[in-house]
Amino acid sequence: MTDRDPIIRMIDLGKSYRDPTRPENMSWALRHVTVDIHRGDVWGIIGRNGAGKSTLLKLVSRITRPSEGRFTIRGRVYSLLELGMGFHVELTGIDNLYVAGALQGISRTCIRRNLDSIVSFSGIGDAVYQPLWTYSSGMRVRLAFALAAHAHPDILILDEILAVGDEAFQRKCFEAIRLFLKQGVTVLFVSHDMKLVSLICSQCLLLQHGVVIDRGRPEEVIESYSRIIGPSISKGDLTLTRAGHYWHLFQGNFAITRRFGVYTSIRVHGVWYDPAYVLWDEERTAGDEMVVTGHYITVPLGMTWRFRFPDETTLEWSIDFHASEPVHLDRVQVNLMLNHRFSLWNAGDRADQPFPDDFLQETGEDWTRHYVGSPGIPIAASVRHARWQGRVEMCTDNHEGALAVVSSSPYFKSHLLQYLRVWPRNEVLTPGRQRFFTGRLTCRSES
Repeated sequence: MTDRDPIIRMIDLGKSYRDPTRPENMSWALRHVTVDIHRGDVWGIIGRNGAGKSTLLKLVSRITRPSEGRFTIRGRVYSLLELGMGFHVELTGIDNLYVAGALQGISRTCIRRNLDSIVSFSGIGDAVYQPLWTYSSGMRVRLAFALAAHAHPDILILDEILAVGDEAFQRKCFEAIRLFLKQGVTVLFVSHDMKLVSLICSQCLLLQHGVVIDRGRPEEVIESYSRIIGPSISKGDLTLTRAGHYWHLFQGNFAITRRFGVYTSIRVHGVWYDPAYVLWDEERTAGDEMVVTGHYITVPLGMTWRFRFPDETTLEWSIDFHASEPVHLDRVQVNLMLNHRFSLWNAGDRADQPFPDDFLQETGEDWTRHYVGSPGIPIAASVRHARWQGRVEMCTDNHEGALAVVSSSPYFKSHLLQYLRVWPRNEVLTPGRQRFFTGRLTCRSES
């Protein structure tokens, strides 16, 4: 085998299960997985619960057999899957090292030679002489990973293992993984912690309903993952997904927005209230339309957001304010926080201009406004990326306020298209409901 040959090759791999009560019913946990994994790669396997992540790892670990397709593995596999797999609760930690080691193909001689180092790595001290039923879940993981760190595998498989254990032990695990990588060990890593995935993985695979829906660099695939984790509406290649207090817009697997996505910030008597201060009370999603209603926790102000796709290139949305008592709003910003890969901006008949690459921060300000203009003049941004090359244009029917093109602080590292409205000091939002904003986003692909 050369260094260019994959250490793991999966071709149209699938796994199905039959309902024992109704044998004619077959459900697929995994379907049509084709991927090459090379020596020294760290692959993050991500997806919602039930997406097929653990099934994929069990196939590679040869714990279960595929129902279709085939795969080849060149090297010795060490698997840490379900918590305590290979351990017996009545045996001591020492005895379990020998039992689990035998199941993983590690000789007693090897374990005996490395026993002091294994116990020291685990950090469980004299508890290694106690039966496993006295251990916490964290202690079991410590012992299991300590054994793996001394097993010298070619392929290491981890399923949510690093989610258990304190910060000091996680750092020790990261150091062990870095050592594995220096030795050319291949790692397959399942986790719901996207920070861990982005930290240690070189490649990423996204599963949904047992099917691979995205693969590539962790940053890009993690952005794509946010497309499927919340309620969404879509039309053609455009998808709008709600993620907590924010909404994110996608063109296929390309994230048009990032971080806070589509959101509103208000300032009342000099105090800013971001979406984290909003409690969302009701949500209705039907076809290509979504309506969400909520209220601010400490301000007597409610909001209703309506989103709709009238066609495959346009997103329409509106925001209604409903005040239960008079509210003095100093400023309101409706923001579209763009993916930092957008490189050019445009307003009206102006020529395209580059966004700054360095995200310079002006003294005393968190934002750099490149343009503030009439609400009647559309603003736009362009991107040229392997996943999408296109242009996003924002316009509004509002007569008050302004449209602005903004770059964020170095912390956020993003560009924004923004609707901005500032109230005079003596103006008060009266009780009742009123339409505050209507806007449209047009997303056009460009060759």
